[in-house]
Amino acid sequence: MTKYLLTRLRQSLITLFLVSVVVFAGIRALPGDPALALAGEERSPEALAAIREAYGLNDNIVVQYVRFIGHALTGDLGSSSRTGLPVAEAIGQALPVTLELAALSLLFAVVLGIGAGVVAAVRRGKPEEWIANGIALIGLSIPTF
Repeated sequence: MTKYLLTRLRQSLITLFLVSVVVFAGIRALPGDPALALAGEERSPEALAAIREAYGLNDNIVVQYVRFIGHALTGDLGSSSRTGLPVAEAIGQALPVTLELAALSLLFAVVLGIGAGVVAAVRRGKPEEWIANGIALIGLSIPTF
């Protein structure tokens, strides 16, 4: 059992590392210079230099990645470039509504799924089974967003 847990832990750490590399590379692969986007239309070379220095954009990519991981591990998700609010605060504000929607959708799916399953099992080979299976198929086909 210990060997299994250690193997799963190792696999999880490798997966988390690869996900962090993909996220970091994806952020860096976005077109355009982040300093130009943050500086706005009326930008001066001094403002661009200050932004690059403040966000560490002048540093080596490896240093930027290590800083990215350090901030993520300590819970410092930075601030939104659009609103200026801390990202953790924005997530905290949206989390209760998200959890409520998730719980209600799970409840709805369980009730509908169990009901359709019981109808399909009891009325096997009859039109009610086809209707229950059709409802289940429609439920599976609806996009998750």
